[in-house]
Amino acid sequence: MKDVRRYLAMLCLLTLVLVISGCGWFIDKDRIVVAQIGERKISRGELAQVIRDMPDDERPLIRSRGDLRRTLEVYVDEQIRQDLAEKLGDKLNFPRKVAEAEFDARHPEYQGVQSMAAANVSEDYKIGRQEAQIMRDEREAGIDRVHKRNLGRAAVLYRAREAVKNNTLAATPEELAEEYRLRGNEFKRFETILFLAIRFPGNEATALNEAAKVMQRVQAGEKFETIAQQYHAMNPDLVFTSAIENNPDIEKFKGFWQQASGAEPGQVIGPIFMPRSDRVDQQTGAVEQVGGGVVNLMVVERTPERQKSLEEATPELMQPIIEAKMMEQLRAEYDVKIFADKLPDPSFTDEQGPPTS
Repeated sequence: MKDVRRYLAMLCLLTLVLVISGCGWFIDKDRIVVAQIGERKISRGELAQVIRDMPDDERPLIRSRGDLRRTLEVYVDEQIRQDLAEKLGDKLNFPRKVAEAEFDARHPEYQGVQSMAAANVSEDYKIGRQEAQIMRDEREAGIDRVHKRNLGRAAVLYRAREAVKNNTLAATPEELAEEYRLRGNEFKRFETILFLAIRFPGNEATALNEAAKVMQRVQAGEKFETIAQQYHAMNPDLVFTSAIENNPDIEKFKGFWQQASGAEPGQVIGPIFMPRSDRVDQQTGAVEQVGGGVVNLMVVERTPERQKSLEEATPELMQPIIEAKMMEQLRAEYDVKIFADKLPDPSFTDEQGPPTS
């Protein structure tokens, strides 16, 4: 009887060994190598885990082997970027605040989460303290993720700029022309106005009242320039000339442009709220906020929006070209290999037969 049990135990062990070391049925199929970065191997299982761990708004739709290959290539490139960023270290000056602003813009549901103090979170925000902490942690993790991605791209651009300086990397005129043909309409010279303004600082109600008086004088026939000279004589800081472009990405001037966009030279507009601007001291590097308040302005010149010429758009056209070329060089440096034939076919719920070893 003991011999029978020993025989059965040996048979089970042998079967297990064959399964584990065989062609990859069940246990081993997630270990199949689908890519290599130098000596580092990336398996099916690792790729599947990466896709599962992606945030919902970043996870790609996988319908075919081609989709899976593109996802794998993106992951491999990101591994290279992260490694390069770590090696460059302090050479990359890319503040985390940029990632914070980017994350908050994409995820408004987390706005205000930092101000949820433990003492009043339940009363003021109608959620529990534990939930508020989870939201804070999720936001921080999201910002970290964006920051790492930004640093990786900054590392590639750093290498690309160094290569351009050393004349080992360049965008050819033909490449620039083709990029402009495909994307030229994305590059704009924004609408710009040059204006003369009278500023009314202080209490908003008082400022609006003073600005309204100026508009009444203009409507009664007085020249805006004459009124501006009178205010300048009283206080030079109240009158200024400035130019501003209608960049839709700058949120703080949207209200200004709702009134000013399309105004022609000589037209007087107001009252308009003008947000404060940053002024950098060239000697010390200190930043102070200046201006702001309610203004009346007269348009001196207006340049309508137009598409940039090839020459004007060249710096913006060049960046994606040299970035793509640098990534190609980095893949060679890191000895990247993609084994597309080892990828599973997502169109089937299960594979027919064992995968090839």
